[in-house]
Amino acid sequence: MRVAIGMILAAAVLVAVVSAQNGRKVTGVVIAAANQRPVANARVQYEEEGGGAPQQTVTDDKGRFEFSNGRSGVVTVSARRFGTARRSWPPRIGRELRIALVPPARVEGTVADIMTGRPVDGKVVLLVQHPHNVVSEGAAVQRGAFRIDDLPPGPMLVLARAKGFAPYFVTTTAEAGRVRDLRIRLFLEAAVSGHVQDASGSVVEGAWVTLGYLAATPGRGLLASVVGGQPISGSDGAFSLDGLVPDVRIGLRAERDGRRSDVVTTTVGPGMVRQGIVLRLR
Repeated sequence: MRVAIGMILAAAVLVAVVSAQNGRKVTGVVIAAANQRPVANARVQYEEEGGGAPQQTVTDDKGRFEFSNGRSGVVTVSARRFGTARRSWPPRIGRELRIALVPPARVEGTVADIMTGRPVDGKVVLLVQHPHNVVSEGAAVQRGAFRIDDLPPGPMLVLARAKGFAPYFVTTTAEAGRVRDLRIRLFLEAAVSGHVQDASGSVVEGAWVTLGYLAATPGRGLLASVVGGQPISGSDGAFSLDGLVPDVRIGLRAERDGRRSDVVTTTVGPGMVRQGIVLRLR
């Protein structure tokens, strides 16, 4: 009798362990935020973190959906006349997701040279700060105009880029069912170049040169991440960085094999190149 009970307990523990490893059913209900009514035939997709084929389904007449299994991932819901919504699984509260859909937001506008007013082609990227995750959407700028539809409402970061111009950063808010109009004006990019040397004055190849904006520039971390050029010094020790925001104080530093240079600060005007910068490793 004791052996039988022991086997039953062991089997129960094994089932519990397997269940924990496999996760549980991904369930939820989709409603319209305006009237709290269920949204039928909404398209629902579940993507598990770490890869794997996405699972897809549609909501029933009561707005409900279910997937057989999920440990940790993202549920994406879309439906006619509504914006796309994304939620993390498992939910922070409760055992199922309750997703309220709102009309989509739209962002459109123009991009132009601030000095001449001429249209500029490039790309605009919107990073939408969703309550549960960041949604990134992009659009090509053609003949100076762009438009991005079906955005989840909320605060967002806007990054505009175009060849030969400094990146542009601004924060704004997209509202449900409305159009946010942006007039983006770009400055010509600034650039820097120089050499990396060691303490004796010999050139250093393969040093990594980093740039940071020192002033209280909005989005300075994001702006620094899109700097272009040649950030690794060549066989002659030379480096170059372009795509810099002009008239903003920057700091440059080189690093190689645990050695670092002091930070060299400078400011460069629009359309100009600051040459002859020397970063000396210590």
